[in-house]
Amino acid sequence: GIKFGTYREGIGDGGIARLKNHAMRDVIVFLLGTNGGVTAKEMNELRDYVGTKRKIVLMTAYRENVDIAKWNEVVYRYQNLYDNIYLMDWYIINLANPNNYLLGDHVHVNEEGSKYFAKMVRQTVLEALEINE
Repeated sequence: GIKFGTYREGIGDGGIARLKNHAMRDVIVFLLGTNGGVTAKEMNELRDYVGTKRKIVLMTAYRENVDIAKWNEVVYRYQNLYDNIYLMDWYIINLANPNNYLLGDHVHVNEEGSKYFAKMVRQTVLEALEINE
């Protein structure tokens, strides 16, 4: 079976340094939140720390504000640059119709969104591990 662990930490504000205190698995999933984005410098630090042997899953964020596009652009750029980075595009899923998976605030997931989100994480991790079901 697939072993997993969770650690909740932002990439910025020293998050990478604090992440070093935790064991990493073969696939590392980073979910970009809507309260703060990610910079190219932080992505470089993340990739340097995780290395090239592990797979990285990056999730884009969805929120109706200007900064989200800037933060997501960093994620798209890194996903296109490196073979060990996989994309979970939450932004595109919600762009056309945010009412499908999000509450009225268009930020937090509804019940269907929770299920779909979990399915997306699972599918992307399996893709990174090259497991076909």
